[in-house]
Amino acid sequence: MSDAVVHELKCWPKPFQAVVERNKRHEVRKFDREFREGDIVVLHEWNPDTNSFTGRTFSGVIGYITKPGTWSLPQDVGVFSIVDC
Repeated sequence: MSDAVVHELKCWPKPFQAVVERNKRHEVRKFDREFREGDIVVLHEWNPDTNSFTGRTFSGVIGYITKPGTWSLPQDVGVFSIVDC
């Protein structure tokens, strides 16, 4: 998709590994940017104990989006699916 935006995001080790293993196919995120279906999400594993990136990454495509403020979500938190992974 030519107009897709690439979103580079930190992800802590446990949820990162679940995404890599395809057990977790969604992200609950503060919507501090405009996520759109078809955008690319690049997760960078972040180790909070060392306060640094591990060097591992995972890329996927944003699928369905549950927008902030719907389904009792806070006004600044939404959920998107990760597809094509």
